[in-house]
Amino acid sequence: MLYCLSPPGTLTVAYPGSTVKTLTVKTFYYGCNLALPEGAADTSASCTVTVTGYKAGKSAPVATQSFTFTAAQVVDLAQPLNMATLSSGFQNLQSVQFAVSSPSTTSYLMDDLTGMLFPQRSLYLKVRTHRS
Repeated sequence: MLYCLSPPGTLTVAYPGSTVKTLTVKTFYYGCNLALPEGAADTSASCTVTVTGYKAGKSAPVATQSFTFTAAQVVDLAQPLNMATLSSGFQNLQSVQFAVSSPSTTSYLMDDLTGMLFPQRSLYLKVRTHRS
C-alpha cells in the first residue's frame, strides 16, 4: 500500500535514463485517513482525490478527474478502499499527479494501480520461415 502525503505524489516517465516514452493509468483503489502521529490507529476520513495528467511538452493538464471518499459514520479502522476508473484522457501521458483535499490533516492511500508503460522505441520481431 502506498501512503501519499503533501506535496502531491507524481508518477512520471521523465527522468534521466528512462526507457519509457509514455504511460497510461486506468484504475486504482483509494481511501483517506486522518494524518495522525506514528503509532496511532488509522481512522478513515472523507476527502477528495484529484488526478491530473500531463503530456510531454505541455504545461497545462490534458486530463483532470476527481474522486470522493466518504468515511463511514462510525469510526471504521478497516473501511475498504474505493475503486477509481480514469477516463480515456489518461492515455499516453508523461506524468500523472495525485493530490488530496486538506493535505495537512488527511493522508491518502492508494493501492493496485493498473495501467501500461510504452517504451521509447517500438520493438519489432522479425520472423523467418524456412522453406523446404
